[in-house]
Amino acid sequence: MKLLITSVGSLLGQNILDSIESRRNLINVIGMNTVIENPRNFRCDTVYHVNKTDSSNFEKDFITIIEKENPDFILPGRDEDC
Repeated sequence: MKLLITSVGSLLGQNILDSIESRRNLINVIGMNTVIENPRNFRCDTVYHVNKTDSSNFEKDFITIIEKENPDFILPGRDEDC
């Protein structure tokens, strides 16, 4: 299963990662984050550096990632991502 987590560096992103930790062998985690050096990025199988949610380029980034990765589930990491 492929899981895309937006704003994986947020506290909610951390909680999602913590919740699925015991099932990591079943889940391919794809993360999106604006902060390259955030340590939660390294808990993902794949991570994408994206523009901030309020940027005019965010939607383009998001669609490109969805088309490339074809995730089974997308979980927002912040309210703005909803």
